[in-house]
Amino acid sequence: MLEEWLCLGEFPLLKDISIFKCSELKRALPQHLPSLQKLEIRDCNKLEASIPKCDNMIELDIRRCDRILVNELPTSLKKLVLSENQYTEFSVEPNLVNYTILDELNLDWSGFVKCPSLDLCCYNSLGDLSIKGWHSSSLPLELHLFTKLHYLYLYDCPELESFPMGGLPSNLRSLKIYNCPKLIGSREEWGLFQLSSLLEFSVSDEFENVESFPEENLLPPTLMFLHLYKCSKLRKMNNKGFLHLKSLKSLSINNCPSLENLLEEALHLFTKLDFLYLVDCPELDSFPEGGLPPNLSSFGIYNCPKLIGSREEWGLFQLNSLKSFFVTDEFENVESFPEENLLPSTLETLYVENCSKLRIMNNKGFLHLKSLKAMRIFSCPSLERLPEKEALPNSLDELWIDDCLIIKEKYEKEGGERWHTICHIPRVLIDGIRPE
Repeated sequence: MLEEWLCLGEFPLLKDISIFKCSELKRALPQHLPSLQKLEIRDCNKLEASIPKCDNMIELDIRRCDRILVNELPTSLKKLVLSENQYTEFSVEPNLVNYTILDELNLDWSGFVKCPSLDLCCYNSLGDLSIKGWHSSSLPLELHLFTKLHYLYLYDCPELESFPMGGLPSNLRSLKIYNCPKLIGSREEWGLFQLSSLLEFSVSDEFENVESFPEENLLPPTLMFLHLYKCSKLRKMNNKGFLHLKSLKSLSINNCPSLENLLEEALHLFTKLDFLYLVDCPELDSFPEGGLPPNLSSFGIYNCPKLIGSREEWGLFQLNSLKSFFVTDEFENVESFPEENLLPSTLETLYVENCSKLRIMNNKGFLHLKSLKAMRIFSCPSLERLPEKEALPNSLDELWIDDCLIIKEKYEKEGGERWHTICHIPRVLIDGIRPE
């Protein structure tokens, strides 16, 4: 195993260095690298080195390296990532206080024993700030002074209670808050409704003792992307918190096992919503009476067994804008899929994945799909039959099958008794192999 650099001479033209998983590397890095612009070091726990002095370095990324000395950083940096480095103590203040062009900063203090200081003065340049593992109850930053900050992400900060005085940056476009329970508890004090530039909000929290989310006038009407992830106690989506979100284009709800309600009689009012994904919501059993948003173009249902059980009541057939449909479900007691007239004729892509009990793809469900271009079937071990050649539309030019043992045996080119039913499709892939 390599323990030291074999050559410590000059590399006057070298622009990029990436060092990954060199677990035995111990010795110093080359120091004279006048042209170096990007340095990445990951998973090198024994490496004892300081950052090379480089006047042209733009990007520095150090992850899971316990002994690299971060004491003097190039002032030319535009992107800095320090993640999961088990330093005992590290102060950002003397290193970043005078940085005027830094655009992206990613700091992960999960392994720190003592909470570091944090005093950033790159007010006029920083556009993307990500903080993970902050131990204190507050952030010692005047966030409202960061006039160019567009992306703010906070992860795993259990003691963080509030944002600094002065509030959030006025030009913020994307805010993600994951596993910061005390901060989430003060959400109605954030002033999100006043952030007219905010386009995306992502949240992950248990929502202990919260009946429904979001509260009325919590989110700004400009919001276009809303993502909820691992909200284990959340039971309902609040109509009053949604009705003014007329610009919403994308809604994804992932791993919310207690969620029972997805808006009451209001989902169809979101005429700009074109992306809807529901993942691991086992208690969600139906859509509102008004039906689905009329202009959906991409729709995915993953592991929502009660909801899948009511699929013939969704009215998918009427969604003339729907291009892609994704489904994952056991399909318990379902002989074949899709049912006749379940899917709209506009559909171009169909994904069927991890449907462990599904046995047959239904001929009648494909006869009207005249726009279908691609079909992907993954991890369906019980699947025995694909649609007959006569049922498949002429528009279908890609069929991708992976981890479907019975189908592979029946439909592969060499010896497959059913190969003749799919051989007309221009591009067929079975377990990643294209038959010649």
